[in-house]
Amino acid sequence: MEKLEGPKACQEREFGPTLDLLNLVFRTSRGQPPDIGQNFPHMYQESNRHNLHIIKVGGKVVSHVGIFPAQVAIREVSLKVAGIGGVATHPDYRKRGYAYLLLQDCLRKMERENFDLSILWTGIPDFYRPLGWENAGHENAYFLDKGNISLLPLLNNAELQEGYEDHLDQIHQLHSKEPLRLIRSKKLMATLLGRPGLETFLALRNQVPTAYIVVGEDGVRDYAGQPETIAGLLREVFQEREMRHLTVFTPHLGGGLPKTLEDLGIPKQQGYAGMLRVINLESLLKKLKLADIDFQQKEDKFVLRRGGNVVEVNLRMLPKLIFGPERVSDFGEGLFPIAFYWGHLDHV
Repeated sequence: MEKLEGPKACQEREFGPTLDLLNLVFRTSRGQPPDIGQNFPHMYQESNRHNLHIIKVGGKVVSHVGIFPAQVAIREVSLKVAGIGGVATHPDYRKRGYAYLLLQDCLRKMERENFDLSILWTGIPDFYRPLGWENAGHENAYFLDKGNISLLPLLNNAELQEGYEDHLDQIHQLHSKEPLRLIRSKKLMATLLGRPGLETFLALRNQVPTAYIVVGEDGVRDYAGQPETIAGLLREVFQEREMRHLTVFTPHLGGGLPKTLEDLGIPKQQGYAGMLRVINLESLLKKLKLADIDFQQKEDKFVLRRGGNVVEVNLRMLPKLIFGPERVSDFGEGLFPIAFYWGHLDHV
């Protein structure tokens, strides 16, 4: 029988073979070039190697689950959130429970390191539900086309410019003012904007950016600045590039760009922010300034109390209770749901 090693953190000598596994599963087996590292450079970099969890069989890396640790801002609040990505097992070693073992190992690490939440994105949600993840949170996708783009305001008193390199400081400052965002260092900002297949467009006034958008194949993955200027920038880029359609991904907010597009009646589709899992409920409630909510936990059941109100939910329903979009209970009416967003540019 071949020797099994792990779950364990990826060592330096295992980094290359781990990327080889990920490229096989997500790229070359689908007829795509082996560019997983370039497409997700914030996850697959040497400084994050200790967060890449692997299993080896017979000395070969056969399964992987990665964590990207982040701070997510919800207005004045900052949550410690673990993005989960690269859940992969070599085709010859599937149906042995390796990915499940790795996810359990990641959960133990998140608990030890006091994460508040975890998030992932998947087309097979039932695989993750037994471990506590559930679709929750709320995002919007607005649809622009040739029939409605002229409803957006013109880009007045500003010049359109492509590229981010000459204005990275100002772009970083604009992003830092967004109420819902993943908190990025300037280095991380440059890493994300430099991903292949992305274009950054700026609105310049007196050679200073007042807004930006980041466009990928699937649509606008990131933006910041004054809502009217962002909307004008969307119109200018759409028309200059002679686009046929453009999807704009946004958080679910009552203000900012979503309100501007909403007021114009731009059609939208509402979806989940991702699959969320609560890691540390006590810390989460404290950071959200909801420490007056008491709770008791028994296995995967939680009883929450606030004043005379009581609700019992299981682990998977906790994110829906707190972040919506569904109304699991009238408990916390006026408090829940709380807006949460992990932008598309930051996906892992």
